[in-house]
Amino acid sequence: MRIYKDITPKQRKILKFIQSKISEEGRPPTIREIAVWFGFKSTGTVRDYLKALTQKGHIKLTPRKSRALELVRKVAFRIPIITKTTTNKASHFDYEEAQDYLNLEELLSSQGRDVFASKVTDNSMAGKNLYDGDLALIKRLSLANDGDIVASLIDNQVVLRILRKRQDKVYLEAANNQYPPISKGFKILGKVIASIRKYD
Repeated sequence: MRIYKDITPKQRKILKFIQSKISEEGRPPTIREIAVWFGFKSTGTVRDYLKALTQKGHIKLTPRKSRALELVRKVAFRIPIITKTTTNKASHFDYEEAQDYLNLEELLSSQGRDVFASKVTDNSMAGKNLYDGDLALIKRLSLANDGDIVASLIDNQVVLRILRKRQDKVYLEAANNQYPPISKGFKILGKVIASIRKYD
């Protein structure tokens, strides 16, 4: 998920560092802290980067303040995506080693605000990697396409199935052959866009 297409790779790393500091410490880094972290010899180099990020609408700068940075967008719950690292310490990853961030706010906002979750209560969708106890994130829709995994209302219960459209027939199909298809008595609530699984 790329959300900073308007800035250079280095500007992006600095912005992520600022976001991480605010998320973890509740306050932005100082200009000197940024210079030290990235190995810049001059704070003037940092100011040039911050000026560019300001002009592109990512941060705000307050003159003559030690911690003069303010994000234009609030920091949501963000998880670093790391596929390779130069350190062998599991307890520490360099901010620069995050290839991207999983931003839950971005995920949901890209789908619109009308999203809800439903707990999977059986293994009827095991063939689609949805198991009893998982949480499915669902975008509310009244229509869906053939092959979409949908949430439907059946006898006041939310049921997850694959929507099938065959000529003049519309029905719900499980991803487990132990569960029969459902051809009537259902109302589509939305489309499954993601799932969450907890491991104890």
